[in-house]
Order: sequence, then structure tokens, then C-alpha cells
Amino acid sequence: SDATTILRRNAAMRCCNALWAAVETVLRAHGLEDFFDAGIHTNPARWDDGKLRVRRYQEENACTQWMCQPNLCKGDVVQHILQADRFEMVAYVGDGGGDYCAVSRLRPCDHVLARTGYRLEQRLREAPVEAGLVSWEDGQELLDSIRLIFNQVCL
Repeated sequence: SDATTILRRNAAMRCCNALWAAVETVLRAHGLEDFFDAGIHTNPARWDDGKLRVRRYQEENACTQWMCQPNLCKGDVVQHILQADRFEMVAYVGDGGGDYCAVSRLRPCDHVLARTGYRLEQRLREAPVEAGLVSWEDGQELLDSIRLIFNQVCL
């Protein structure tokens, strides 16, 4: 599909406040487990004797002003990735208020793809960030936007 072609051609990472066991199941079901070369940043979880064992991604973080959860500051993850200086451009897809911390750390060359009508897009209209804003309503519109962004960068 177009999505897997884009992932094969560009570095990708996944940052979510979910459980690794769930994320891994979905990625394997779609053959995407090897595409996220910048890492999958989520709460560690594994099955052990029929029980799901869960740990926090971060024991605690200092971020309290951007709606980050105590176990995962997405802004810390994005900052770490940007400091590694491996990527010419970052395209961040999000919809929740907790994504604002992450996108507030992006550079002018980066892009935020915010779901129309959700908290992230609303917050960005109130307090814009340096990165470019692209709004999307459904999966096809998101894919078209990603394709356009990466085609511009890769030309």
C-alpha cells in the first residue's frame, strides 16, 4: 500500500500512551513491525504466565503544563529524537491534547498533521507552533497529506 511505501522510504517512529503488547499486535498484523527505525516509544508490556505485565515508559516526567501523562511526555521523546540529528524533517501525526507538548518542540522545517476538530488542532489554533500545520479528517486525507509532504522533501 501507499502507507508502507512511504514508511519504507522514510524514517518513522511511534509514540503513544498505549501498551507495547497492543501496539506490537497491530504492527505485526499489518507487517509494519520493522518500519519504525526511530523507535516505538510506549509503555512496556509483555505476557507472562497468562498475565499482562505493564510498566511505565517513564517513572515520572517533569512536564505538567502540556497535558502530558505522568508516565509519558511525548515532548521528551521528540526532543531526544531531534537532538540525535538523524532526520531532515519530522512529520508528527496526532489528535489529542497530550500531543501538543511534542509538537511544541518541532522545528520550522517540520510538520504537524492534526486531526480536524480534535483537541490538538484546537490547541494549535490558540497557540501556534513553529512547525507547519496540516489538518486532516480521515485516513485518506491523512495519507494524501503525508505523501505530499514526503514527496516535497524527497525531491
